[in-house]
Amino acid sequence: MSTTKLKPEPPDIPTGNHGSLRSQNLTSILSLIYRDRPISRVELSRITGLNKATVSSLVAELVERGFVKFIGENPTERAGRREVMIDIDPLKASAVSVEIGIGTITVTASDFAGDAFLRMDAGFDPTMSAGRVISMASKMVSKAVLQAETENGRVAGISFAVPGAVDFQTGTVLFAPNLAWRNVSIFDRLKGKIDRPVFIDNEASLAALGEHFFGAAKGFRDMLYISAGVGIGGGLIINGDIYRGSSGIAGEFGHMTVDVKGKKCTCGKTGCWETLANAAALFSEYLRLAPAARKGSAEKTIAQMLEHVGLSARSGEKHALQALESTAHSLAVGIDSLIKAFDPERVVLGGPLSSLSEFLVPMIAHELRQRPIFGLKHAADIITASFGADAALKGGTALVIRRFLRKAAGSQTS
Repeated sequence: MSTTKLKPEPPDIPTGNHGSLRSQNLTSILSLIYRDRPISRVELSRITGLNKATVSSLVAELVERGFVKFIGENPTERAGRREVMIDIDPLKASAVSVEIGIGTITVTASDFAGDAFLRMDAGFDPTMSAGRVISMASKMVSKAVLQAETENGRVAGISFAVPGAVDFQTGTVLFAPNLAWRNVSIFDRLKGKIDRPVFIDNEASLAALGEHFFGAAKGFRDMLYISAGVGIGGGLIINGDIYRGSSGIAGEFGHMTVDVKGKKCTCGKTGCWETLANAAALFSEYLRLAPAARKGSAEKTIAQMLEHVGLSARSGEKHALQALESTAHSLAVGIDSLIKAFDPERVVLGGPLSSLSEFLVPMIAHELRQRPIFGLKHAADIITASFGADAALKGGTALVIRRFLRKAAGSQTS
């Protein structure tokens, strides 16, 4: 790959900031095709309020420029003229998405429709320096870009998801407690190594975007995403865009204080929400209730812990169910406060704990029904994430694709 100087990409911006009305309409049409694909021109006209001639002209331009393609008639229409359906053309471009986790690096390459066709996984010692971890990730990205551009055309961008507070505009990880990173500039460490647009963001914010753009909250304007596992992170989508806050740390819900006399957290504070409602807290409560299960528990990974609790709960074992009830209660305490603060349309539960969502989601929903505000029940429903542990990777893909769409639509002549 070439060594063109790397420059931070500007933050995501609303569609309305584009110059021309036609650019805005093109972006709007593309977004709708993504949301409701495949879709007809009649439906696009109905949803947008644009007349059929305008929609046809916009679609024709998108077809000519390779964004979308016609895929045949709608088989559900029984009478009259059947409408030709429109879908995203997956060969338009590729997106590479990276997630740096606690001891793992995952890289995917996806086509323009958001479907992954390449995946790489690697492990690392969590005590390894940030520079070495980023260097590993960079080498994996180089391989992914080379293969992606061979198979599916030019890579439109590369996203990095990191478990911590991130300054999106400068590409700096402000604090990632579970990696012991503080003020690590990924942009600076990638200079001269990657010549594609690069985005650095919090993993939970990207997971929220992935679920909003492709998954469980698709079509919703405002949503709250909770990622529960080693810690608790979160993401907010407001008016269709990631809400990052003035300092870029919006979504660090796990570090809300819920028990001033509680346990010490990795962030240095006491009584953070994640100390009561993460995977370790669930398993600790289970072992307290079922001491016989302690044998060999110290060697179990988080995934194995959750699998053990899940198998026990599915067999009706009361201690596992009681531990899940306790964790659901702790999760509901925080979710209730966040719902009252932001009033989202939908709450999505993701992260490793979502593997137990068959128990946790109804338990949390029950708790929330007991916590109305002003006598009104919460409007938001709670649902399991569509992409599980891959939600942040999916969100990275969505971020690259959306920025590419907006930039491409904004660059056309009206």
